[in-house]
Amino acid sequence: YRFNRFEYRIYNFQKHLREVQPPYCPALCDVGCGGGRILEKIKKLYPDASYYGCDISKKAIETAKILSPKDINYKLIKENGRLPYQNNSFDIITSFNVLEHVEDIPSNIREIGRILKKGGIFHLCIPTEGEFLSMTWFYKILRFGKKFTYKNWGHLQPNLTHKDIIKILESNDFEIK
Repeated sequence: YRFNRFEYRIYNFQKHLREVQPPYCPALCDVGCGGGRILEKIKKLYPDASYYGCDISKKAIETAKILSPKDINYKLIKENGRLPYQNNSFDIITSFNVLEHVEDIPSNIREIGRILKKGGIFHLCIPTEGEFLSMTWFYKILRFGKKFTYKNWGHLQPNLTHKDIIKILESNDFEIK
């Protein structure tokens, strides 16, 4: 059996959405959407919503615009990190394996909070590589070298733990469910 991380992320998103509200979503944004693959999958599950994706990669946005359904709106994130949307724009915001690549997580979380409607849902998936028995922990024990996950995967946050993420979210008025 081969484990499919992409499908597992979608499964967890669906499960989370069912736990916190009915599957109704007028407007969803995927922050760090890459080529749009996750948005395409979510759109098949919840076809009546409006979909938006943003990323810092111009190439990823161009690819998403070419390969994705035309009714998914993609935008480039500004160089200053400001998300290209008005305040209180989205009912649901997703971010799948993005924040570990970001230098200033609290600033990014504030931006997500800015564009999320009051009472909206933020679904976050992020590796917490600072946890005991994580792969990064093993890399350090085995002395694979400094900044191993940065060099191989571009992760800027190798010491991040669950407590760190919860603290950042709660300090920005997110309720953890």
